[in-house]
Amino acid sequence: MALNAEEINKINTMFKQIDEKDISINNLNTQLETAQATVNFLSNALEEYKTTVAELNNKVDLILEAVTKKAPAPVKKTAAKK
Repeated sequence: MALNAEEINKINTMFKQIDEKDISINNLNTQLETAQATVNFLSNALEEYKTTVAELNNKVDLILEAVTKKAPAPVKKTAAKK
């Protein structure tokens, strides 16, 4: 059962298509891995940002509290009598 030239060409074409699809799948996998790494990086950066903002918020609160305690009581001005 020998294959003729046309059948051999069809088989070679099918193998070539399979190879191309395999390359496409590998490229998609690489892109997916890159996208996942980017998402992980951005998620970590966002968490670090949230932590930094929370720490700064606490420091600002402490500064406001300290300034409020040290500020002298406002002096009420009375209208000058004429």
